[in-house]
Amino acid sequence: MKTQNQTQIFYDFLAPRYDDYMGALSAMGALLLEEQVEQQKRTDSFWKDLPPKARILDCACGRGILVLAWKQLGLDIQGSDLSEGMLSVARSNAQKLGIDAKFTQTAWEDLPQYFKEEFDFVLCLDNSLISVTDDDALVRSVIGMRKVLKPGGICRIGLSAPIRLKEPGIPGGKFYLSVKENRKEVAFEIWESREDVRIQDLLWLTQEDGQWTLDTVRETLKMLTGDDLKKIMQEAGFPEVEFKEIRYPEGHVRAWVGIGRIPIAQD
Repeated sequence: MKTQNQTQIFYDFLAPRYDDYMGALSAMGALLLEEQVEQQKRTDSFWKDLPPKARILDCACGRGILVLAWKQLGLDIQGSDLSEGMLSVARSNAQKLGIDAKFTQTAWEDLPQYFKEEFDFVLCLDNSLISVTDDDALVRSVIGMRKVLKPGGICRIGLSAPIRLKEPGIPGGKFYLSVKENRKEVAFEIWESREDVRIQDLLWLTQEDGQWTLDTVRETLKMLTGDDLKKIMQEAGFPEVEFKEIRYPEGHVRAWVGIGRIPIAQD
């Protein structure tokens, strides 16, 4: 049995608390499940450019919102994720919506152990790639994505511009409070920048039946840039990489998208 890594532990812990936690911290998280699915259809509209009957893998599917949205649109999509806890939520969400969706637990570099060269389109969105902090592991992860693509297949990786603190070593953070019947929860999300990584600690206090318990989990994130993403995809064996910048109205870079293509074999 493989040892869980830091990212698995973090998201397995957060999964059953995710909806309440993100609902308190973001507008998207505050929406009901059905509303999140409808919002996802509008947000990621590039599905309209996919060929008919394309087979799709969202390899960082988390709670499965994009998979469920695209399934409702009639697309042939399934999901995978490193966190079994998040996949448990995804399966529960699918059941609530009456959607038959497949979800597989695996790391990116292990994707070829579960899938053959069977997908026309592989997605890795929502800044997921930054959870891998080792340079060699980053390349192996994208190689795993490439190896499950058909000839002519496309891999799309989304990356947000790094959010750095003004002074390295000086922490920032968020605060969350929930009171439900006889249960109280207080969470502190604390982060700090160190060289090319951002360390995020989650401290979760729970009071139940008059007793307090404390859980702590940590996630370390790699501060990647658009140039880093392009280099990683090229080193992973994508001979063709299309690169897009997404900017705020005032001109600052908000995100990058790397689109790698597998050539169609020539006779």
